[in-house]
Amino acid sequence: MKVGEGVYLLAGPPINDEGQSFLVRAECPFVVDSGAFGELALQNLFAHGVKPEDLKALVNTHAHVDRAGGDWLFHSLGVLIGAGEEDAYAIQRADPEYTAADIIGIEMKPCPVGWIIKKDTKLCGAEVLLLPGHTAGSLGVYYEGTLLAGDLLGPLSPKWKSDAEKWEESIRKALSLEPEVMCANNECFYGKEKVRFMLEKSLELGPPWL
Repeated sequence: MKVGEGVYLLAGPPINDEGQSFLVRAECPFVVDSGAFGELALQNLFAHGVKPEDLKALVNTHAHVDRAGGDWLFHSLGVLIGAGEEDAYAIQRADPEYTAADIIGIEMKPCPVGWIIKKDTKLCGAEVLLLPGHTAGSLGVYYEGTLLAGDLLGPLSPKWKSDAEKWEESIRKALSLEPEVMCANNECFYGKEKVRFMLEKSLELGPPWL
């Protein structure tokens, strides 16, 4: 399912009830998030004619099990796993609290993270952006007008080292991009006005602590 220029949904609503996973066909292909289990994302990756060995990396928007639970499967096939610093440690430890496995009720399998992302960077011509707030190491990926933002809109919890001030900064950072499409919190929003409304409404309501 195409959600934006060069961006395709592999798993998650409306395909299924896992956390969203995406294929980004930029200058080289890479995956953003693996979903809760990884099998459907991998199956749909093959349907797009892309093999695991073709992937530059798998970038996690954050460590929660519904988004990163399938990382171990991709890693077992030789894919480089990337994540923000705090989230990388949680994925490697399969920390049940930080990965929200204790809330979501899905087992998190530990997975090595070979690429710890500590600053904004480029991947295959796409932008990998630090967007902390929801978790301490939350990231976003921006490519050709589409922002893949994980759970940028919240919620926040001390268990995930959430930070209200950084959350607001990340919302404003997303606003500055003026994305035409934003996929966040397992939903994709289309059109600059709709995306701006969702981000500004989040700021208006304030940090959504659990």
